[in-house]
Amino acid sequence: WSAMTSMSSLRVNYNMFTGELPEFLPPTLIGADFSNNLLTGQIPSSYENLTSLVWLDVRSNSLGGQLPRDWSAMTSMSSLRVYDNMFTGELPEFLPPTL
Repeated sequence: WSAMTSMSSLRVNYNMFTGELPEFLPPTLIGADFSNNLLTGQIPSSYENLTSLVWLDVRSNSLGGQLPRDWSAMTSMSSLRVYDNMFTGELPEFLPPTL
């Protein structure tokens, strides 16, 4: 996915995709919707570096583990939907000021 250097949004919601979230997404990505699938694993820590990301929706999957600890570099983020999963641990230490 990271080779798609001009992609601005990705919507693959309401399918039956299995497996894990892609480790790397295009740095130009503004929004990504992976909601309502059968995805497992964690949100990759590499997502912390997606500084152009405005919205991320991973709700209603079977994701788990801890959320990435530092989202402060995501200065454009205004919407983050992670509910209806199996996350554990604490909330991220640093959230974007735009959330």
